[in-house]
Amino acid sequence: MNYDYVIVGGGAIGLAIAYRLKKSHEERSVLVLNSNETGTASLASGAMLGCFGEVTKYTLKNEAGKKKFDLMYAAHKQWASWREEVEASAQQSIRHTPGSYVILNTHGGSLDDENFDAMVQALVNYEEPYEYVAPKDIPGLHPNNLARPLRAIYLPNEGSIESNQYVEVLRVACRNIGITLTDIHSLGAIERRGNDYVVTIDDETNITTSSVIIATGAYTSSVLAKVTPTVGAMPVLAGNGVAAVTKRQLGEGFKATVRTANRAGSCGLHIVPMSDGCEYIGATNVLYSEPEARMTVGLSHFLSQCAIEQLDLNIYHSFVQTWRTGNRPVSLDTLPLIGKIDDLGLYVATGTYRDGLHCSPVIADALVAVIDEREAPLIESFNPQRTFTELMSKEVSMDEYAMQAVSGAYENWYRPAYYMNDDEVYKSARQKAADIYDQLQINVGLHPDILLLLSSDDSAIERVREYLLINEVQAT
Repeated sequence: MNYDYVIVGGGAIGLAIAYRLKKSHEERSVLVLNSNETGTASLASGAMLGCFGEVTKYTLKNEAGKKKFDLMYAAHKQWASWREEVEASAQQSIRHTPGSYVILNTHGGSLDDENFDAMVQALVNYEEPYEYVAPKDIPGLHPNNLARPLRAIYLPNEGSIESNQYVEVLRVACRNIGITLTDIHSLGAIERRGNDYVVTIDDETNITTSSVIIATGAYTSSVLAKVTPTVGAMPVLAGNGVAAVTKRQLGEGFKATVRTANRAGSCGLHIVPMSDGCEYIGATNVLYSEPEARMTVGLSHFLSQCAIEQLDLNIYHSFVQTWRTGNRPVSLDTLPLIGKIDDLGLYVATGTYRDGLHCSPVIADALVAVIDEREAPLIESFNPQRTFTELMSKEVSMDEYAMQAVSGAYENWYRPAYYMNDDEVYKSARQKAADIYDQLQINVGLHPDILLLLSSDDSAIERVREYLLINEVQAT
């Protein structure tokens, strides 16, 4: 069996790459291998088409962060035309709800204020439309008064789609333009033979191709382990998130996405309206060394409590249609890994963290440019063969980790005694971060979300330390 291009991974990014490859090279054959892994990011997301809603105080602080935002901003500008193109190819509509509200409420620490202010400043800098709104005027928003919003803005150019429905429409579009989509039970070796690769699936079928594109999200490290000869790459971790799709029984419901700013190591609490009176509720993010398809009692309880208390007390009466759990691909430095990973025809597109579905159209365009040996400035900083990029110093990393702990404490209804203050939580969390660095014996600064993983996984500490030492990563 021979194909010109083989894409391993049938999520939003893999399908977008396949679609763009076939559109650019109609005469060539394209195969998408979908392993139907549980806990993938694309099918578990809301999905918010967030760009400015994801901005934090650190997003535009350094060149690497700016490059990541450039990718997000390009996708922000392209989504309307991308949606129309896919709809035309599929002859089906993608369900889209325009507009997003971002709220700042009383259930967080001072970090929430800083991230909210940074988001507003970015909107001003990029001349992006927004407006302040009275929280009481946001349709569907009826929180506990102890968790009431202090400020809120409306972003008319952001919004949401239904991820599962979008992926299905994109699959139809791919088939309609001649792409072969195959569900597989197992992926075997990816072996380089001369100028080609042989991909083995389901233990016996061999596929020969000159180009392999790996778009397997949080499963990327395990897939790259199947490549012969071995290729070096930064570890890709799993940002596990729990979400619920609910059916409303009481109240008017939400007419547009409502979310908080990013806080406490996650993308913030959010609710996304869906069809048939359903709503998607999400908020959580816990990093694991490997993808985790299960959900914990603690996180499901936390999510339910946050939604009821901070968004709408009527959610208490909503029926749970389904629980979803997904794993976002997180590189060790939390920046994307996109591009060529050997000297022949092996490519990867991963490490997008919370922005994969949103950025998928521009990632597809950029990667096709790389495959065609054209310039792709949007992703040149994210070459998968690069070494670790330090986004913040060790000291700043520990401070941010501690600030996120304070926000997380308040979101969990932390109420200090009168003789205490936030410093108690802050000092305890910062000491934990310092202890992690002592175990790592490194001076390079890690992202606070990575520290959260290392705080509960001793084996991950050894893995991270080994990678940084072998690659001689130093603090900048």
